[in-house]
Amino acid sequence: MNLPPRVFLLGIGGTAMGNLALGLARRGVVVAGSDRGVYPPMSDLLAGEGIPVHPAGELGVLADWEDALFVVGNALSRGCPEVEWLLARPRIAFVSLPAFLGRWMLAASDNLVIAGTHGKSTTTGAAAYLLAQLGVEGAGHLVGGALADGSPALVLPAGEAVPCVVEGDEYDCAFFDKRPKFVHYRPTVLALTHLEFDHADLYRDLEEVRRAFRQGLAVVPPGGILLANGDDPELRSLLEVPWASTVTVGCGEGNDWILQREPLSYGQEIVLSPGSAVGGGEALRVKAALWGEANARNLALAVLGCRALLPDSLPAGTVLDLRGYRGLRRRQEVRVDAGSVVLVEDFGHHPSAFRETLRSLRERFPGRSVHAFVEPRSNTLVTCRFQAELAAVLAEAEAVTLAPLHREERLPPEERLDRGALLGSLAAAGVDAAAVDTPGGLTARFRAAVGKARDSRQTVVVVFSNGGFYGLLPEWCASLGAEAG
Repeated sequence: MNLPPRVFLLGIGGTAMGNLALGLARRGVVVAGSDRGVYPPMSDLLAGEGIPVHPAGELGVLADWEDALFVVGNALSRGCPEVEWLLARPRIAFVSLPAFLGRWMLAASDNLVIAGTHGKSTTTGAAAYLLAQLGVEGAGHLVGGALADGSPALVLPAGEAVPCVVEGDEYDCAFFDKRPKFVHYRPTVLALTHLEFDHADLYRDLEEVRRAFRQGLAVVPPGGILLANGDDPELRSLLEVPWASTVTVGCGEGNDWILQREPLSYGQEIVLSPGSAVGGGEALRVKAALWGEANARNLALAVLGCRALLPDSLPAGTVLDLRGYRGLRRRQEVRVDAGSVVLVEDFGHHPSAFRETLRSLRERFPGRSVHAFVEPRSNTLVTCRFQAELAAVLAEAEAVTLAPLHREERLPPEERLDRGALLGSLAAAGVDAAAVDTPGGLTARFRAAVGKARDSRQTVVVVFSNGGFYGLLPEWCASLGAEAG
């Protein structure tokens, strides 16, 4: 794999772009980039590797990189000064991030690509962890988030014909390539977690999301393997793929692998029993530190994906100890356990993800009340698209605090999430619900929840946000840490 000698990344501060810069620098490539704002931890990581990061708009810097390959992040669009500078110089080569990965990371590998509306980052991280546990030398991976143990989210494969596991996002590639990212990723095995409507800024309806996933199925090679969550009816409807073998896993009896689990003090034990369609036989067993049915399914897909990629690595009857895999930052991440109050941060930004996290927390912390702080921030959640579903899901908590809609002015009133109607639905369900418009108001609700927990029932406070949540979490963690001390 001959990497380009010099690479400049436009939008280097993004998680995937920054991790690509780190991976390239560690392989001896001369790397630099620019962005409008790069913040910790990525800013610290890039500085630690000596990678120059220039402010966006400093076009004079780019002239020194005309011999480099430019990688263009999908946050940049026409009208951006860097984009216009690049397009005015047709001799300069540029690619999207997914195209770069497909050409220079995945072209010579056997690849496990993990896609789906939810769970793909956790599943990808688990598969990368398992490849390391199996002693697979030189394996590469790309995880679309920060791993909880601090290990690199992107590792380039060390040579050709080694396995790679990569997260296959359905979002678009760049302003000049509006296809889903996973069409570039050359899957030997394609694993699918879920299929639901999301990304309202990109897809108009569920049928457009289905079409995107069909594009992913179209690049599975002859003789490839399609592994899917067989409990998801939307995925079931896509599995008639004559050029690939199809394997399903789930709790339902109609799956090729039947998933059962037992919650335990450390997490859970997962049992994967081969059904009659795959000839029966001994089960695979997985010990895991991640909680809940959703994580059990994620880990099952990771295990069976690695087994499909490396058929001789996991014989029937194998018992896997994956308790060392701690998942990702901001995925059911316990920030502070202060006894009476546990503060959890979660990246959830879709009603289905909220549901799975709330149920997992019930299992992990039985008997405690749950107070959910929700920042409607994603391009889908700020709309009224999931108004009813959100009310039904959040009713599973005892208390809910709604933060302001992120950039609500972009949407006409009739298309926005109606916080008033949502509060009414939650109140009718007996939930202590409030909408708060300021960071100070959010902190007041948090302090009230802490006070109630001290006086009576122990509480789990879970913060759902795919953004920074107004920078409040460090302050809240510090206050609980002082109380715990």
